[in-house]
Amino acid sequence: MYKKLAAEELAKFIHPLAHSARIQIIQELRAGELDVSSLQKIIAMPQSSVSQHLAILKSHHLLKERKDGRRVFYSLIAPELADWLLKGIELLNKSEKLDDLVAKTMNQAKQDWANKPI
Repeated sequence: MYKKLAAEELAKFIHPLAHSARIQIIQELRAGELDVSSLQKIIAMPQSSVSQHLAILKSHHLLKERKDGRRVFYSLIAPELADWLLKGIELLNKSEKLDDLVAKTMNQAKQDWANKPI
């Protein structure tokens, strides 16, 4: 019974992470807080879409917010989440199904994200 409950809770935790935009947001927030406008520019996505993804991450208790006047800044509750997601690239690199271009691109993204201090 406890194993099933643990698996269900992990599934709830992982579910909101299963979207490329949310992974990008988490990685960009690894260095510290950003507002919606900054995130929108970094990931080249409409502001309304960024806001929706932030709301999902916040509703799953992965982000916290801080208001400064009219601006809202978001940050990771657990910055180590960004490192945990980067480990996924290492696992994917072990897959024989990745072609060279995809593997190279993923490693480049990993290096860029990993160089952002936590």
